[in-house]
Amino acid sequence: MSISSLTNIARSALIAQEAAIQVTGQNIANAQTPGYSRQTLALSASTPNYTPNGVLGSGVSITSITRSRDTLLDQQYRTQSGPASGFQERSALLGQIQNVYGEPSATGLANTMDSFFNSWSELASNPADPSAKAVVQQAGAQLASTFNSYATQLSNIATNNRTSLSDSIAQVNTITSQIAAMNTQITAATSTGASPNDLMDQRDQMIDQLSQMVAITVTGNKDGSDQVNIGGIAIVNGKAATPLSLGGGIPLTISTTNGDALRSPGGQIGAMLTVANVDLPAAQNGLNTLASSIITDVNAQHAAGWSPPAGTGVDFFDSAPANANAQNMRLSATVAADSSTIATGTTPNAAGDNSIALAIAGLQNFSPTAPGNSFSGAYTSLVNSVANAKNGSDSSSTVYQTLQQQADTQRQSVSGVDTDEELTSMISQQQAYVAAAKLVETIQAMSAALLSIAPTN
Repeated sequence: MSISSLTNIARSALIAQEAAIQVTGQNIANAQTPGYSRQTLALSASTPNYTPNGVLGSGVSITSITRSRDTLLDQQYRTQSGPASGFQERSALLGQIQNVYGEPSATGLANTMDSFFNSWSELASNPADPSAKAVVQQAGAQLASTFNSYATQLSNIATNNRTSLSDSIAQVNTITSQIAAMNTQITAATSTGASPNDLMDQRDQMIDQLSQMVAITVTGNKDGSDQVNIGGIAIVNGKAATPLSLGGGIPLTISTTNGDALRSPGGQIGAMLTVANVDLPAAQNGLNTLASSIITDVNAQHAAGWSPPAGTGVDFFDSAPANANAQNMRLSATVAADSSTIATGTTPNAAGDNSIALAIAGLQNFSPTAPGNSFSGAYTSLVNSVANAKNGSDSSSTVYQTLQQQADTQRQSVSGVDTDEELTSMISQQQAYVAAAKLVETIQAMSAALLSIAPTN
């Protein structure tokens, strides 16, 4: 063993411990950085020297700097992340639909329907009273206005949801293109033998974000790139990303630009698609069916009645096909112009005939055309269906959020930074560095001793 060999050993020790402290410092600095994975310096003994006196060590080498990451735990987190975000999104959208109904409410549709049919009961008690007819006219106009308002609000929710869906798909396309670009940088670095830990952390953070928006599976390639699939369809494959697009038809569809349809995209986007294609149409159709039934049944009775100014055959509500729905429901032009045209009975000039008023008031309890033959029952069923769907989404959201949090906790136990552990490691590394520095001092003293030996004659 020569002085130069000892110097090389000391030098390698100083370099190794300096790198170890730098890695530890990086971990401490990023202890609170989202998506950061704890890094570890791997050391190994350098190739020894074989001498006649035996095998002598040659110092220490830096093998690699790796990040602590478990792909299985990543996949478990992402598997729970999609449903957690999806059910949460659907609950929020169903809550908007539920807020349209706002039941129970003194100004809601249930109370407005009751007020309308109750006004006919009051009219039946005083069929010749002009003020009672005016109340019926006002109650009918208020009922139509409430249907109009509900239909408009549901239409606005549908429009906003579609806009959000389009924006989310654009965001997915941005993220997938960024992942593909990151794949390019990572493969370039790994091809040189480097370990681009920070780049891989950034890529994983993007994939985590993507997993909330759509249900994905991730496969690592040999060159260091990742492949990201949705339902078996690759949207990121190495350096290439395939954009998604929103179809313009009804029902809404999502497909890749290659023409592959994503039938169950999952995540937030899947929830918005379900609301657009299932929940909102059900709410709108239910409201339209109820409005159409009221228009049909009330008009059938009223047209059979007689009033002094208009005679018979007068519709109470506008019966034009374009207006026989919640969005366009309105009083007929005749009734809207003059409340005295409201019929109370069938006998001409019989002021006390209240048969029509009683028949229309009785529709409150039995409707020939409403689902279940009941206006209130049909509306209650409509409200309850939204409430039940929201409660189910709320429960599922809670379950999957809990599973997501548990998966994240497990993942953090592997990749997260424990500052106490890092401080302990730094103390050991500092002591090793000081010892290496002491070795340098010893070598210097040995060299000085050799130089001080006077040559013999």
